[in-house]
Amino acid sequence: MPLTDAKIRTKRPGDSIQKLSDGGGLQIWISPSGGRNWYLAYRLSGQQRMLALGPYPSITLQQARKLRDEAKVLLASGGDPSQQKTAEKANSATSEAKTFAAIGQPAADPVCLS
Repeated sequence: MPLTDAKIRTKRPGDSIQKLSDGGGLQIWISPSGGRNWYLAYRLSGQQRMLALGPYPSITLQQARKLRDEAKVLLASGGDPSQQKTAEKANSATSEAKTFAAIGQPAADPVCLS
């Protein structure tokens, strides 16, 4: 049975991690401290893998389902969602990084103080 937002919000933490499944490999894990995180379980080359999608409620049920569907499309085309997420993180980190070369460039119109 698919999850509902009300079921996720009202589920109380227990002594161990509780896993609620939505279908298609989408799960929400509720930790004993009360944290709720989305995960996607999938198989690639016969190996079971897990992809962390993010915390609830920052990522809603509808967003998590959309992320699951996008990952399934990538899997069908032969890609690995985990590797794609890692590559996207690396690309965004390098594009936003303030490198020495970028900081050390002289201004286009330097001001002369003499």
